[in-house]
Amino acid sequence: MPHTTREFGWFLAVSLTAGVCEEFLYRGYVIRALSPWLSWWGAAALSALAFGLLHTYQGRKGVIGIALLGIIMTLVVAATRSLFPAIALHALMDAGNGLVFWIALREEPLQGAALEAPAQS
Repeated sequence: MPHTTREFGWFLAVSLTAGVCEEFLYRGYVIRALSPWLSWWGAAALSALAFGLLHTYQGRKGVIGIALLGIIMTLVVAATRSLFPAIALHALMDAGNGLVFWIALREEPLQGAALEAPAQS
């Protein structure tokens, strides 16, 4: 997670890359490649499971949550018949998570008197 402004800038670039690459791979290529053998929905389910397992570094809850997110993104693709809304949602969610963590963890001091801690008495 980003701690500095520079890291946050790179995090935004990674968020965009993850949104594009992961959606093309999991909601695009994998589903299209496997659907002749598993049906579209079977391929979508396997893709969501693989997407969740890709995130094992986040632990069991992370895998389950990411697999569910994969299902939601698959439904977005099914409803819109396009990868682009899922790509945009994925990139925005990743960027939003990075923003929250950057605000919480940033190392640079906050600027402005309104942001200073009140004096202790």
